[in-house]
Amino acid sequence: MPGPLTIILPKRENIPYSTTGGLDTVAIRCPAHPVAHRLIELCGFPIAAPSANLSGKPSPTCAAHVAQDMDGRVDMILDGGECEIGLESTIVKIDGETLTLLRPGGITYDALCMVCEKVTVADAVTHQLAEGERPLSPGMKYRHYAPTAPLVLLCGEDEKVLAFLQQEQASRRCAILCFDEELPFLKNENLFHVGARKDLSAQAHTLFHALRDADRTDAEIIYAHRPPQEGLGLALYNRMIRAAAHTVKQL
Repeated sequence: MPGPLTIILPKRENIPYSTTGGLDTVAIRCPAHPVAHRLIELCGFPIAAPSANLSGKPSPTCAAHVAQDMDGRVDMILDGGECEIGLESTIVKIDGETLTLLRPGGITYDALCMVCEKVTVADAVTHQLAEGERPLSPGMKYRHYAPTAPLVLLCGEDEKVLAFLQQEQASRRCAILCFDEELPFLKNENLFHVGARKDLSAQAHTLFHALRDADRTDAEIIYAHRPPQEGLGLALYNRMIRAAAHTVKQL
């Protein structure tokens, strides 16, 4: 810290439950952005800061996205430019000598292992919550970060995925989040490239922007590649599997 890391700790009595979602814990973060630093400095006290988007929808990565969701709901939008990483902060919970990763982000599992010998990944990072289980953070919900049109993640050999997308774009109204390498082979008018196949940083930076753009089309379904679950790919997988409500098509 400062940086994209959120730590969950037991809350003190002076922190109201209205800021913790009724939980006995509070999420603490020190941002790295100079505009955020100046705002906190001028306030002179910690700021309770929920996400600047409607619950469950794709997260905003620029002021224009905030305006789309929050117009008429807030008094002011402070524009600090586009988000650097594009995904929300990493969330960890401290349990004695162990860190539990609740939401992966720009600070990866491997990076956490460099400062803590015991790092566990919560099952909800990649799997659905058990029935009746209460999420420890909003991003652990069954469906989150989701566009209005259903999102389907595609998994399989590159050639099979590309062939499937070529067939789908010819037969139905779909939007496609594709890699740069696929652009010459796809002619869909609702095509949104998210970066090179192996450039996970670019994909993280563009994901929510692409989902919002795809949702403004007339597409009845949105297709995207299922990310890997290593490195920054785990954070991408976590967001996309929830945006898709765990809908994956194996090809």
